[in-house]
Amino acid sequence: MIRRAVRYAGPSALTRTLCGDLLGAREYSLLLNAADVGELLAALRTTSYAAAVNEPGRRFDYAIRDRWRKNVEKISARAPGAAQGLCLAYLARLELEAVKTLLRGIAAGMERRRLLALLPPLPAASSIPLGAVVAAADLEQATAALKGTPYHEAIAAGIEASAAQPPARATSLPSAIETALDRGYFARLITAAGRFSGGERAMIERMVGLMADAENLLAVERLKKIFRLSPESVAPFLIPFGARLDASRRRALLAWNGERPAPYGGDTGASPCALRVLLLRVLNAEARRLLFTIPFHAGLLFAFTIMSDHEASDLIAIQEAKRWGLARNEVGDRLIRVPAGDDIGESGV
Repeated sequence: MIRRAVRYAGPSALTRTLCGDLLGAREYSLLLNAADVGELLAALRTTSYAAAVNEPGRRFDYAIRDRWRKNVEKISARAPGAAQGLCLAYLARLELEAVKTLLRGIAAGMERRRLLALLPPLPAASSIPLGAVVAAADLEQATAALKGTPYHEAIAAGIEASAAQPPARATSLPSAIETALDRGYFARLITAAGRFSGGERAMIERMVGLMADAENLLAVERLKKIFRLSPESVAPFLIPFGARLDASRRRALLAWNGERPAPYGGDTGASPCALRVLLLRVLNAEARRLLFTIPFHAGLLFAFTIMSDHEASDLIAIQEAKRWGLARNEVGDRLIRVPAGDDIGESGV
């Protein structure tokens, strides 16, 4: 315990400082009550997001997520090896999103300047050869350009899986590729979690498992509603990791028709929120719990990485709502960290 406290003293102190920058109920209320995007930006300039929203010429969502990226990389730079690897493995979701966006755009023949404008901020140590991928004329060339990255094998596996499906059960090639990419991403997270031992490992693997369970539920909901797939056809698209889905629940998940309640173990019955938001709220609550368990452990860094990612998603959701003129009571069901009713509830951390 003493040895671990020494290793985590610096990154834990930095993480708790950054946790103090997370928005609380008062700030959320101020943002939600903003009349328009201009007032929202003015309100954000009174928070720790001031520098991000003051950067000229950047999309709002890009600036908010880039701030999150910088904070995670700041923590990772001071973290012990295994904890650093875990945070960076989670941060790779930006790269994953960029690869999916690039492949979708190239397959659709999208104009490259427009495609580049849609990309998220990339990690400082990104493995994507962006110039070569953007220059690709088609999906085959883009796949070749990604050789040597963590994504090449997954894309090839997705193409192979799509080709092997009988026509009656086939989904689109992009869906097969994205499933393979998601599996690769979670395999990296599981590998990073496996470098820990004891209580640390149990906490972190539970968090990764909750993330995987959420992805599986959303995949089933999407594939059954859009592609009308049978339970047997859905199974190959699930991520083979999870925290709560034993064999009986996995069978229930495959047979699920997309109606509430979902076979997850959480309360998804009465709430009008989208299933994605409900699942991420469960994950966020678990992350908050980790902040108050053991003072010096990788779970603290991982929890902040997840919670601050969710806060960035909330801010983007609020900005979109203000842009489209939605009323405050229409925004609450889209938020992860803080419910947005008349009484906004307890503050952030």
